[in-house]
Amino acid sequence: MSVEAPRREEPLIFVSGVVAFFVLFVYLGMRQMAGLRIGSNSGTYLQSALSFLHHFNTHNLSDHIVETAPHDQWMLIALCPFVAVWPHLETVVIVQVAAVAASAVVLRSLVIALGGTHAVATTLGLAWLISPSVEGFAFGDFTPVHFVPLLGFGLALALVRRQRIVALVLAQLLFGIKEDVLMFTVWTCAFVLWRDDRRLAVAIALLGAVNFGAWELYEALHGYHSVAPQYAFYDPHPLAHVLFLLEVLAPLAFAPLRLGWRMLLVVPFLAELFFAHGYAEGLLARSGSYYTIPLVTLLGMGTAVVVARSPQFARAALALSVLAALTLNPTVLRFGRHLSSPDPLYPVARAWGAVDVPVDFPCADQGAWVVASTNPQANLSGCDVGTDRQRKAYVDIPLGSTAAWTRGAAATK
Repeated sequence: MSVEAPRREEPLIFVSGVVAFFVLFVYLGMRQMAGLRIGSNSGTYLQSALSFLHHFNTHNLSDHIVETAPHDQWMLIALCPFVAVWPHLETVVIVQVAAVAASAVVLRSLVIALGGTHAVATTLGLAWLISPSVEGFAFGDFTPVHFVPLLGFGLALALVRRQRIVALVLAQLLFGIKEDVLMFTVWTCAFVLWRDDRRLAVAIALLGAVNFGAWELYEALHGYHSVAPQYAFYDPHPLAHVLFLLEVLAPLAFAPLRLGWRMLLVVPFLAELFFAHGYAEGLLARSGSYYTIPLVTLLGMGTAVVVARSPQFARAALALSVLAALTLNPTVLRFGRHLSSPDPLYPVARAWGAVDVPVDFPCADQGAWVVASTNPQANLSGCDVGTDRQRKAYVDIPLGSTAAWTRGAAATK
């Protein structure tokens, strides 16, 4: 349906909520960084972006490969303009949280474009930010998949407004996030548009085919191989997955279920998560995990459709999001959990990031490697064989490493 673009009108409570979310999770990210607790992906993509700026490739010393080899993820270069201005880990944290926070603004616009009131749109936008999954997305380590909610809601908004060129541009950006996101985008657009705008659905599918074909050619020419879990037609963790679905649907007041047979749209999303074996400790579907971002984004779109017609679901979603955030939160914002104090070794790791000399970090010290990853010769080793020492999450325990890097850059001179 064609809907005229509404006049922008962001109420103070919504703007305050988005700003508060941004400030809070940037602060938590900085605390994670200072406590040497931040996940290795943030350093991997920072080092890859810096490598692209200086050498026009995406090689890093975490995965020890060109980062566009295992996945079709050229959108990681979206970091480049930001790290070119300020080449520090803080930049990655800020970009990640800003992308997640901005998705609520676009979701609010989507609800209004679908015919919902401003009050309903504001309520759902706040519920989205408060939900445990979205808080987890902002709190975890960065990947290009963090751009999916912002771009996905933007694509949905463009489809509602029948802005075909904008839709094609946003689809192209989504195609560069990861090959599974490419396939999900083509599938979703075909499912949604086949009756009302088949030509656009075909155009998006053809654009996706060109992108996928170009990536496969790139892989073949360079001898690369994509990385993916093994799959089998049975669910190895049925109970865990049922609980996961409850975790992601409850903060949305189970509104997507009101779409009936249209919920078949989520089947490929669930299959990717539930039928995977031997990957990410055998369980991709965890609340707040970046693996679940495409699914949760799709559920957010479905909720937008429902609340535009049935406003009471927006109020229920806000209440349930608050309750879930207090009880099911995958981040440190939960009773009984504690942020780490700044680690005594943080200044040492930071100093390694300020130089361009070889240094090795064992896998157990990956939080320190991330801080040092602005050093193009900072190497993370041993993660392919696991690690013997793990700090318990959300307990204020210092890293306590005795590896050679702890003696500092001066010791190498």
